[in-house]
Amino acid sequence: MERRAFIGTVAGALLAVPLAAEAQPTGRPHKIAYLTNSAERTPVDAAFRDALRELGYVDGENVSIDARYTGGRPEVFARIVSEVADQRPDVIFVWSAGFARAVKNGTKDIPIVFAANGPVENGLVHSMAWPGGNVTGATLFGHGFVAKQLSLLRELVPAAARVALLANTASLMTRAYTAEAIKAGPSLKITVELMKANSPEEIEGAFLEVRKRQIQAVLVTADTMYWSIRERIVQAAAQSRVPAMYWAREYVEAGGLISYAANLAEIARVGARYVAHILKGVRPADLPVQDPTKFDLLINLKTAKALGLAIPPSLLQRADQVIE
Repeated sequence: MERRAFIGTVAGALLAVPLAAEAQPTGRPHKIAYLTNSAERTPVDAAFRDALRELGYVDGENVSIDARYTGGRPEVFARIVSEVADQRPDVIFVWSAGFARAVKNGTKDIPIVFAANGPVENGLVHSMAWPGGNVTGATLFGHGFVAKQLSLLRELVPAAARVALLANTASLMTRAYTAEAIKAGPSLKITVELMKANSPEEIEGAFLEVRKRQIQAVLVTADTMYWSIRERIVQAAAQSRVPAMYWAREYVEAGGLISYAANLAEIARVGARYVAHILKGVRPADLPVQDPTKFDLLINLKTAKALGLAIPPSLLQRADQVIE
């Protein structure tokens, strides 16, 4: 059986367990550590808690959720991981590859569920079908995601023969993303040019360089630091008057032009199900890593108008949400 078929069969069976039968809590409340790179609670965090509640695990009743927010600062990872490991939670849920690897390196026996890209490339699991060890979870993109972004960007800006890839080259999240973008470029007749911005202070300069080189569009890579300063990135793109594609809908809600992205709330719900399975005794090694199944296309017409960009009707018809 092929790997993807195997993952779909096994994970589908696991996720099909009736909600009412999931939780059979007894004794002390289960302890769940929830680690995220947001600066504060978001609707995605709420989706995780709501999914757990539907599965019978209610914070403050039969589970205790210790939520930690880094604000996208990798320098606090080690401290948070140490504090969480000392508290010996029953399971740790963590967003992002860099944070997840810090958690994995900080504990060898506490079950870990991640939401991150490139889990094999970043050393989180042995394989998608057989994670091994104490770690499993869900990816943020899946196979072909970046190529699809580039395809949509080319459809939106037909003249975009050159696309800048805005990347934090110091980030684990960037590796798989960058490799796929560079690989996909030739088939779409796009030259992908790496544009490094490894700190918030480098963002504006990177977009100015894009404008200076007359590059026709920008693809913003997924990165925890970028996520924490998404309003700044959106503003820099607007000031440079360069069309930009983003990896999460929140960028477009903040004024960005277009995003094609996995539904993060759905990923949070998958993570909650995996946490519930682990609390019932399932080993992380027996839970295949999940690729996203739901992707959303968002377009901001106000931003398009400001850029003097006409959105093709075919693209508007396929959009899951149009912001006017």
